[in-house]
Amino acid sequence: MIQSEKMPTTEQVMELLKTRRSIRVFQDRPLEREIIEKIIDGARFAPSAHNSQSTEYLVVQDRAILSRVSAIVVEYMKFETGRLSNPFLRGFASLVIREAAEIGLHEVATFRRVVQLYESGADPILNRAQVLLAFHARRTAPFPDVNAQLAVQNASLVAHSLGIGHFYTGWVIAPCRAPMARAWNRRIPTLIGIPSENNLYGALALGYPVPRFENRIERKPPRTTWK
Repeated sequence: MIQSEKMPTTEQVMELLKTRRSIRVFQDRPLEREIIEKIIDGARFAPSAHNSQSTEYLVVQDRAILSRVSAIVVEYMKFETGRLSNPFLRGFASLVIREAAEIGLHEVATFRRVVQLYESGADPILNRAQVLLAFHARRTAPFPDVNAQLAVQNASLVAHSLGIGHFYTGWVIAPCRAPMARAWNRRIPTLIGIPSENNLYGALALGYPVPRFENRIERKPPRTTWK
């Protein structure tokens, strides 16, 4: 039964939305199972196509596996940097997947910087987060990627309300979508234990935050067309 008296005001909802931000510095302190379960519980109430509720969740806490995830992402960045630095391969990719090639070229400098940080002993991929929460689903489900992203947003807001630092791990997802390099697509999903019939569509790095930000991040005005 809906308990109307527990509904937050519009101002409270807007404050939650406006103050949520990505956190990439974490305490060396494990997240309690109950906290993770609350975040997943919020995620499962996200809307989904045909109410399929296709999104499944996988919690990775093993430090060795988390370290290997970061290593695979860095290996992938090296691979893409090499591929996009080869004139022949770059030209071929531009003909076949022009948009993806242009995006990749734009990221080469970033990839090199991240690789350098990693090789210096830092972890620029997961930033030593305590937990990687993976969102996956059967690829045959209706709009599994959209469903998962909606669940990710729910999880993010619940994590923020609990004071848990987190960020969306786009770089973890990148190898899973590598164009013209399918050998990369299953490396991370297989490592963390995602079934072969499922794809990894999103992931959050979670942990107790070190910084306590006093100011929110401003956003550009909305680009809106009225007709």
